[in-house]
Amino acid sequence: MTTIALSGSRSGIGAATAAALAALGHRIIGIDLREADICADLSDADGRAAAVQQVLAQCSGVLDGLVLCAGLGAHVEPASKIAEVNYFGAVDLLDGLLPALQCGTAASAVV
Repeated sequence: MTTIALSGSRSGIGAATAAALAALGHRIIGIDLREADICADLSDADGRAAAVQQVLAQCSGVLDGLVLCAGLGAHVEPASKIAEVNYFGAVDLLDGLLPALQCGTAASAVV
């Protein structure tokens, strides 16, 4: 069984992707603002760091996949929050979880 961390797991593309991967037998570690395995605010550095640490704890340092679906739309104010989640959220999770991916079996990441 592979372990995949997935941000934006609560709604939209992230929720659909999590459901499809789980149906194929993958273990999903969902990351979202609420109602997820890991509840974290990806709009600030502390929230992103906490998400990385919690994923590492839940996967024991080994990830087979990373799907970064968390994102905010143009309606969100302030607009800087969009960049914090959509860009820095993806970059910081990818950077922080790269060592765990390097320990996985044929690991991959999708942004």
